[in-house]
Amino acid sequence: MYPGVNGLSRGNRDSTWNNFGPRLGLIYELRPSTVVRAGFSISYLPTTGNFVRLSDTGFSSATAYAASVNGGLTPSGSLSDPFPQGIVQPTGSTLGGATGLGTSISGNPRSLVSGTAQQWSLNLQQQVASWTLELGYTGTHGLHLPASYAYGHLNQSNLALGSAVTQLVPNPYAGIITTGTLSSATIPRGTLLRDYPQFPGVTSTLNWGGSNYQAGTLRVQRKYRTGLSLLAAYTWSKYLDNTLGDGTNTFADSGSNSVQNWDDLKAEKAISTSSQPHRLVVSGGYEIPTLASRARWVRNLAAGWKINGIFSAYSGNVIAVTANAPLYGGSRPNLIGDLGMPNRTVNAWLNKDAFQAIPAYSFGNSPRNLPRTFTEATINLDSSVTKTLTFQDRYKAEFRMEAFNTLNSTTFGSPGSVFGNPNFGVISSQRSGTAPRVLQFGVKCYF
Repeated sequence: MYPGVNGLSRGNRDSTWNNFGPRLGLIYELRPSTVVRAGFSISYLPTTGNFVRLSDTGFSSATAYAASVNGGLTPSGSLSDPFPQGIVQPTGSTLGGATGLGTSISGNPRSLVSGTAQQWSLNLQQQVASWTLELGYTGTHGLHLPASYAYGHLNQSNLALGSAVTQLVPNPYAGIITTGTLSSATIPRGTLLRDYPQFPGVTSTLNWGGSNYQAGTLRVQRKYRTGLSLLAAYTWSKYLDNTLGDGTNTFADSGSNSVQNWDDLKAEKAISTSSQPHRLVVSGGYEIPTLASRARWVRNLAAGWKINGIFSAYSGNVIAVTANAPLYGGSRPNLIGDLGMPNRTVNAWLNKDAFQAIPAYSFGNSPRNLPRTFTEATINLDSSVTKTLTFQDRYKAEFRMEAFNTLNSTTFGSPGSVFGNPNFGVISSQRSGTAPRVLQFGVKCYF
C-alpha cells in the first residue's frame, strides 16, 4: 500500500490519539534531615525509532553506468549523453503490490505506534552532620518498542519437512520475474514456503520490542569539610530485553541483538547487551592542611597540595554463544549443562560441556545472551596530585601530575564464543577502552 493512494491518507502511519503521559511526584519529610522521594511517569518515544523505515520502493532507482561496450576501446557514451542505453525510471505506486517484484523491499505497517516507557523511583535520604546517605530503588519498563522485523523467513512449522525444503520445484514466477534469484525455471521448495515469496527479503519496523530495568542504588556523600570531600555510588541492577531496538549499542564489546527464530520472539528475552549488574564509583579529594611553622619556606612547601582520585569497579560485558548455522537452522547451540565453572582462566572462560551442536532444520535453546556469565570485571583507579605556588599574592602556578589506570591493571576482553571453533572460550584480547598506565604532567599559570 502507498500513502495517498486508494483512499489512504497521506501520512506514513495511522495517527494515534491515546498517548496519555501522566507524571506523579511525592516528597515527604519524615523527620528533620530525613526525606522520602517517589515518582512515576509514562512517556513516549518522539518517533518510532532511530532508523524509521520510510520505504522508497518504487520511488528510487539506480541506472548502472556502462563505461564501454567494446572492452574499453571507446566510451559508450558522451558528456552530453552519458546513458545512451536509457535511464531506469522509477515506477512510483503505479504497479501497486507488484512493485519491486524479485527484489528486497522494506516498509512500515500503518498501525505502528510510539514506544512507551513506564518509569518509577523511590528513595530515602538521610543527613548526618556533613554526611548524606541515600538508599533508592528505580525501574523502567519499555513497551511496544520499535524494532526491525524480517518477514522473509521460513516458518518454523515448515522445518519439519527436513531435506524436502531444499528440493528444486518449478518456479511459478519464471517469466514474470526476469532478473535475480527468482527468475530461474526451478527454485528450492523452501523459497516458496517463505512469507511473501515473490520478494527475496521483506523488512519492516514493528512494535515487538520490550525491556525491563530494575536497580537498587546506594549513595554516600561527604560535603567538603576540613579539606576532605567524598562521593560513593553503588548500583545493583538487572536489565532484560528481547532486542535493543533500532538503536545501536556501543556499551559492550560482546553480546547479541540478533534474532534466531522470528516465529518465537518470546525466546529472545534475555540479559540485555547494555546490562551492567554491579557498578561502584568512589571519588574524593583531600587538601593537605598548611603546616604551622615560623619558616616561610616550610609553609610554602607544605601548602597547596591536593590529592584526588576516582575508583571504579563494574561488571564485565554479556556473552552470547553462537554456532555456525546448519542448513535452514538456528544460530545458537543447545544448552545441556551447567554454565558455572569453578576456576575461569583466559584459556577456559566458558564451559564447553554445557553446549551441544544442533542438527539441521532446528533451532538451539541457548539464550540470546548468557544469564550469569560475563567477561572479566573492570577495576580502575585514576588519580592526580597537584601543588599550587603563590607569588606576590597575585600570581599562581599549579603543577599537576595525573595517572590514568594508576594500578596498571589489565582487564581481559571477550572470549571466543562460536561453539565448535577451536578458540571457543579462549580470551585473546583486552577489553576495549582499557589501556596501560598513562602518566600526564602539566603546569597552569594564573595572573
